[in-house]
Amino acid sequence: MDVSSLVRRLQQGDDTAFEPLYRHYIDQAVRVAFLITRSQQTAEDAAQEAFIQVLRKVHTLQDPASFRSWFYSILLNAARRTGRKGRKWLLLPFDLLRQDQADVHSLPPDEAVELKCEVQEIRTLLGRLPDIHRFPIVLRYYAELTELEIALALDLPVGTVKSRLHNARQKLSSLMQPPEPREGGSARGAR
Repeated sequence: MDVSSLVRRLQQGDDTAFEPLYRHYIDQAVRVAFLITRSQQTAEDAAQEAFIQVLRKVHTLQDPASFRSWFYSILLNAARRTGRKGRKWLLLPFDLLRQDQADVHSLPPDEAVELKCEVQEIRTLLGRLPDIHRFPIVLRYYAELTELEIALALDLPVGTVKSRLHNARQKLSSLMQPPEPREGGSARGAR
């Protein structure tokens, strides 16, 4: 799919270009918004709001080739706004990646359960990261944006994005480590 040509057509008033663009991005947009808002309903609302903004503002996009980073910038802002409207955030089961389901069905049952547990653990740990670290990680590993595209989407220098990605990976790594036993903590029960 040539996204740039669809964007150009949309900018020229060809409304038929919107549907393939929407279909191309909607699933991933909802998954990314979910990782930001931690609510499926809020994520769906944010994705819809982002696409409405695309329709309203597509004429302001100067370079159709930069649509992806421009779109994710709009999506992140929509997710922030939608999440702040005082809605109750519910943690709902939601498959973040389509391949999670495909992989699960092709695995033996015990491995499928293990994979689902790992995916849920990563979602939980992502939710514990502050926004400045969660947003770049989500855009890098779930939306598969480059560091430059993330910088454009978040309106940050590339060096800052690299630093935040590094720090986020370190925080995730430390969160994944089991807590170290305290000294003397186990001596009490032993006799």
